[in-house]
Amino acid sequence: MAADTWTTIAAFTAAGLSVINVAATGILNNRVQLSQWRRSKEIEIFGDFAQAVNHYLEACNNLASSMDQLGDINHRSQPPDANETSDLHEQIAVAHSKMDSEFAKVMQKLSELEVVAGITVITEAQEVALTLRSAIYSLRPGGPQFKMEQYHRISKDVAERMARFTRAVRVEIGTESRIRFWGKKVERSSERIYGI
Repeated sequence: MAADTWTTIAAFTAAGLSVINVAATGILNNRVQLSQWRRSKEIEIFGDFAQAVNHYLEACNNLASSMDQLGDINHRSQPPDANETSDLHEQIAVAHSKMDSEFAKVMQKLSELEVVAGITVITEAQEVALTLRSAIYSLRPGGPQFKMEQYHRISKDVAERMARFTRAVRVEIGTESRIRFWGKKVERSSERIYGI
């Protein structure tokens, strides 16, 4: 009788452990799938933000080019051609409208990014947006005299901010890691180490 009791206890224990194993495996699989889904959404949103910034910069470049051409025409010794200046004024109006709509898209992508990203990526993305806003002020119609050098300085600043943003994204998604080594921060790329 004692052997039957131990056999029954062993069978119930094995069945219980099997149920626990199946439940734990299911929970872990759900977490892994959720983590993979979140990472794919993060990468998509990071890419959308970078693409929106690039579209915005294209609109800014078009506007800056038109404004520079208008400035060159206005500084000639001969009077400007009315058709030429009216065409440039129209191009500037269209480019300014495009720049405003592209900035709105950047801000929308920034708000989406703020939902899924970590604090470092959010901070870098906000810095990019602030730098882009300074481009708006340097290119606004009726503002101070347009200077191409100032616009180039802002463009360089945007490129530096985007490089920091990209680096923060790479750290967050795991393609670049930050490691502490004897109290010093040493940065290494997992691409070089693991061939990813």
